[in-house]
Amino acid sequence: MPALFSEIFALEVFFVIQKNSSYFLCICLIGIILRISGLQIQSLSMDEVTEIHIAGLPLLQIIFKKDGFPPLYHLLLSAWMGRFHVAESARWLSVIFGCLTIPVIYKLGCLLGKKNSIGLWSAFLLAVSPYHIWYSQEARAYALFYLVAALALYFFFKAMDDNRRRHWLLFSICGVTGIYSHYYFIVLLICCAFIVLTERHRWSELKNPMLAFLHIGFFCMPSVVLLQDDMNLQENWPGKRPFDLYALGYTYFAFLGGLSLGPSMRELHTPRMATVITQIWIWLVLSAGVVFGLVRSWCKGFQKNNQLEKRLGILLILPLLLCGLLGYCFEVGYNGRYVVWVSIPVYIFLAMGFAEGTRYTEAKFALLALCCLFAVSLYNRRCVGRYMNEDVRSVAAYIMAHSPQGTPAFVQHKSEAKPLAYYLDDSWPVYALHSVKKNGEGLRKALGDLENNTKNKKFWFIYTRPFHGDPGGIFKKLLIKKKLVQKQKDCIGIEIYRGEFPQ
Repeated sequence: MPALFSEIFALEVFFVIQKNSSYFLCICLIGIILRISGLQIQSLSMDEVTEIHIAGLPLLQIIFKKDGFPPLYHLLLSAWMGRFHVAESARWLSVIFGCLTIPVIYKLGCLLGKKNSIGLWSAFLLAVSPYHIWYSQEARAYALFYLVAALALYFFFKAMDDNRRRHWLLFSICGVTGIYSHYYFIVLLICCAFIVLTERHRWSELKNPMLAFLHIGFFCMPSVVLLQDDMNLQENWPGKRPFDLYALGYTYFAFLGGLSLGPSMRELHTPRMATVITQIWIWLVLSAGVVFGLVRSWCKGFQKNNQLEKRLGILLILPLLLCGLLGYCFEVGYNGRYVVWVSIPVYIFLAMGFAEGTRYTEAKFALLALCCLFAVSLYNRRCVGRYMNEDVRSVAAYIMAHSPQGTPAFVQHKSEAKPLAYYLDDSWPVYALHSVKKNGEGLRKALGDLENNTKNKKFWFIYTRPFHGDPGGIFKKLLIKKKLVQKQKDCIGIEIYRGEFPQ
């Protein structure tokens, strides 16, 4: 056991004793600042409120809760919040996971590229990546998923190089931890197994990795009990997305541009892909320029390494194909969040281009274009309402200041009903209205929800972004036409209406 801990500390997570240590520490500082900056400005999302609620349950209920995720993150979050007692502290746990990933990817970049400069560029790209910052500021399991994936890849390639048992043991520990962090960690393990089979053919070379994978399978057997119920929940989710070329392309684009260029994450639930492309075409051109420039500079300055190119190729392509296949087989659809860790080989690939090609014009233009993508994406996430969480916290404060206790609040879509109930006092009932389609289907049911749950005739109508529960705006227009509601205030992503049924 002491040997295992000494190997973990050998990652030099906090101290890098070498000539580039000052650069490394600056990169870590930049990453920390970007992840804590504006951390609590935006309201908690529905998913975050759900995670916090689960973390507050008793231990056995956390483990067997049907929420689509294995229990490790909720157990850690429960212990964390038990120490700090404030719901908003949940985001700090993700910040810690995100910041710890930076030195891990530094070591991974050094290991794969055989140069400190590649490790530094890898760490820098992750530190300023809008994609990784997004998940590092969200109280969900993805920052933990990302960190464990980075550790698993590091120990896997370390073990592939020296075939030492303790490195395979550390990889197996990461593999078990990963499965209990996210079920789709199995995709990373399959990719690692594929790399082993393509590079090793003798029994003496296969013995240690086979034992490592057997250990992972044995200790992950209890997760199979939880998997069935969680998969059933995902099957019944109405927002499942198919895996196609558009989904594949957008996932790679998000690794570079983050999730705040073009349509927002919420808008992606409804528009056609042609509409998406027209909104992001300029960012697609910049992304293509980044990749093209770095490939050119890499070809000029980087010594050919067939093994490295093969490994990166497998990690860049195979995981998304496996994710799409698993989504089809288990009828849970495709989501780029299931393979967030694939951005790690993307950043390492880019880092190799920058490390070897900074003297070339193509690499300089690529760096400029990438900085532009990152800067705009970070700005949009912090300052543009389209990409920010709905400001449910301000809505709750307004309702409590302008109505007596017990006045019901009706939310156009269920995604904001839970956060509003979280921020409101328990004496304000919150109801999610039935969704209304563009053809008017569901209109009567939504109106019935209002009439049946309004005892004192006065109510609040909280209208979220139109594509959430009333994409045609039919229901809102009907209430205004009947003079049942009057607009009171606009918040980010939300309109507040005061309503009253005639006596």
